[in-house]
Amino acid sequence: MQTLEIGPGPDGCVFDAATGLVFASSGGDGTLAVIRPTSPGPYEVARTIKTQVSAKTIALDPKTHRLYLSAATPEAAGAAAKEPAKKKGGRRRFLPGSFSVLVVGD
Repeated sequence: MQTLEIGPGPDGCVFDAATGLVFASSGGDGTLAVIRPTSPGPYEVARTIKTQVSAKTIALDPKTHRLYLSAATPEAAGAAAKEPAKKKGGRRRFLPGSFSVLVVGD
């Protein structure tokens, strides 16, 4: 077993069998960790790609190797807010109409 440092608030992880790469999305800071096996040892974080804060649910198209991440713009808690607004229960609230799908790949 192995533990790697990735961004806060991870939600999704996919494995691309054709490339051997693992992708872990973290909505807390809007990053995507690209993880690869090392030879002959364990895995390592090869690269961190900046996406968008809140982009965490992830899907892989195994034919094109493109990644798809859902995201939305967090609603601010107030004019001078440094933290996003939260609903009862601690979940973030998002601006209406701000949903988007990010595409990562060629």
